[in-house]
Amino acid sequence: MNQVIQTPAHQQYLCKLLGYNYSIVYEARTDNKAVNALSRVQENEAPLVISPLSQLQLAASYPVFDIADQIQSENITDSELLEKHDQIQKGIARSEFCVRNGLIFHMQQLFIGSASPLRHRIMLEFHNT
Repeated sequence: MNQVIQTPAHQQYLCKLLGYNYSIVYEARTDNKAVNALSRVQENEAPLVISPLSQLQLAASYPVFDIADQIQSENITDSELLEKHDQIQKGIARSEFCVRNGLIFHMQQLFIGSASPLRHRIMLEFHNT
């Protein structure tokens, strides 16, 4: 299938979908003709062949979330976060705090220390996209 990314919205959705592992499969059904028409492979369409250069380009366009490693590292080095870990473990922290996979969450949202240099980066990353 040859499809061109034509708008910034397409680019945005493509970036979001790259993080998922999925495949689009045609299933013969008559109840949803629009989906069937979009997913059907044309008989005269050549099979998709990915060259080694294309594989390299696909790998180069893969989003990497290095911020997760930095957050994990701060949870074991930052004094404020270490103190909060201790409070949660001892049961003296407020009930809306919890630890999951070594990270502190406050009301189901990731908790970042007040002195963390990541605060500004996270705000830019998630509020400007």
